[in-house]
Amino acid sequence: MDRYRNWYADLVKKNKKLDKVTISTFNEIFPNGITNLSETQRAEKIYNYIEENITYSYLDFRQSGYVPQKPSKTIETKLGDCKDLSTLFVTLAEKANLKSNLVLVLTNDNGLKSLPLPSSEFNHCIVKVTLENKDYFIEMTDKYLPFKSLPTSLYKANALVIEFDKIKNENAKLINLSLDNSLDNSKKSVTEIINKKRIRKSLRLVMIIMVIKNHITMNCFQMLLRRKLEKKSLKKALIVH
Repeated sequence: MDRYRNWYADLVKKNKKLDKVTISTFNEIFPNGITNLSETQRAEKIYNYIEENITYSYLDFRQSGYVPQKPSKTIETKLGDCKDLSTLFVTLAEKANLKSNLVLVLTNDNGLKSLPLPSSEFNHCIVKVTLENKDYFIEMTDKYLPFKSLPTSLYKANALVIEFDKIKNENAKLINLSLDNSLDNSKKSVTEIINKKRIRKSLRLVMIIMVIKNHITMNCFQMLLRRKLEKKSLKKALIVH
């Protein structure tokens, strides 16, 4: 198992780089630095940036290859799959002095009780981050989920935390994802989804009203213009006669 984790960690390391684009993005997220921010506040800012600026592009984990693209490419294209978004989070989190890891997941019916390693069965990637001495698993591909939450579809799924320290990988073992941190946010999650839907409905209503108003205004203008032209035509006809 440790060989598998080391193998994948080596693959990711090649592309997990802090270049000019990534550093510029970090400075955009934290214009005043990170000194006065808690670990949770730092992580949430990174999470919100990714959710608001990067579009999740679904592609089967195995079809798109195991190696995530460079964080700078994800930032520039504003597009990425699960491992691209997760790698961007981990890269920015490390810059923010946060302990964060990629987590490979097997998303099937509550996972398999025994998964041979090394294995190519993992089909999803999420994030593990330690905040105020507590570990959280975070799904990066669902904009409706609040920060520090997991979808119920990952409950008890088999997962493997990827360490970039080979010594730590010696104690690698499969885990079953718990929804402890998600359950704390379940009520908040529902509330936020409802609020987002209400906001979208309100925006649509405003847009419809604006379109109707513009349409009415345009019709009135055209009507007045026609009347004006008709009056001019009538005057010309009277002068001729």
